Amino acid sequence: MAEDSFRKAVLSWIDVNSWPRPTPGLEDEPKTILIITGAAKDGSAFSFFAAFGYFEVKATYHRSKNELSSVVVALVVPKHPNEVDLINEKSYELTPKDGKDLSFNIGKDVIKGTLSFKYADKDNRREIALKYDVNLPFAGHLEGTTALCPTELNPNSGFTTAELNTIPGLAASELQLQKEVAPTHSATGTKVIQAQQGATPPEHELLLKFLDDFARDGDKIIIETFYGGLNDKHSSVVTPVAHFLTVDDSKSSQYHVSISFLGVFSLDGSVDPKNLKITAELFVQVPIAGRVSISKVQGSLGSKAGVKVKINAVVAKGKATLTAEKDDGNEKGKHDLYIDVNINVKGVGDVNSKGKLRLLTLPF
Repeated sequence: MAEDSFRKAVLSWIDVNSWPRPTPGLEDEPKTILIITGAAKDGSAFSFFAAFGYFEVKATYHRSKNELSSVVVALVVPKHPNEVDLINEKSYELTPKDGKDLSFNIGKDVIKGTLSFKYADKDNRREIALKYDVNLPFAGHLEGTTALCPTELNPNSGFTTAELNTIPGLAASELQLQKEVAPTHSATGTKVIQAQQGATPPEHELLLKFLDDFARDGDKIIIETFYGGLNDKHSSVVTPVAHFLTVDDSKSSQYHVSISFLGVFSLDGSVDPKNLKITAELFVQVPIAGRVSISKVQGSLGSKAGVKVKINAVVAKGKATLTAEKDDGNEKGKHDLYIDVNINVKGVGDVNSKGKLRLLTLPF
């Protein structure tokens, strides 16, 4: 009951804080999570926090100046504990055409790309949009343009009077202070977060180490361990998979995996090496709100039909099937873990693997 109440709360939160606002017949269109964090009393400017996919954007919009100030774009990496700033820009001019490119490069091309902002007109309203062209070691190449927020805060944009009345007021002095404390420009006008004298910032070092350890196949994050020591199934020792030298060693312990895939899903649980029985949980990632459980997963991966999961949660509906298949091409006949998903996610739309998606090769 508590979990269901949480999912209902998240669903309500998505509806209240999504952009574009929910439209009858278009409830499942992809959306940005948008929170207006403050607005000038005269309506000339407002600050916002917008998130979609792997990106979070914080900025203040000045309507009369056609300008964004104190712009921060951060990257959210699945399973990584902290978001990492990609761009920190003092001011940015908005036009209907593509704006200047803001480039970033972390770890000598490990994470790289360009971002830009522009005005976009849709359904008789003007929006602020983010254009992105990035390469991520856990998601591949991503390219597109996403609306972040409207340029007007009024009922015509989908905001109710009650919502507008709850937005904190920003005085002119506060808006000026934001610009004064914003990071300074580099020589090119774009400031990519960097440590002094060209050194790699600690947050980037942690991210690069995390990706080196857990990013797989260019589109997944996989964290796997065995619970129990060698030949001691009662041990509470947690041992990295790489430390097991033989398949026989691994069969004395429970294999645990935490894997993110298809951008919005993650699977956390255990597989028994002796009988391929899986006990896990399937999650969906909601921007800003975090992970939300959508189904339990239990059964034998070795059965002919696999483990079928029916999903009927308030934030996601659909089905999934997990199977483990022995591939003679694998070392010592190990099993490949597959998932076939067709799920509609609130605020994201339909996510379909279009057949079996290989997640990883199990160590047994």
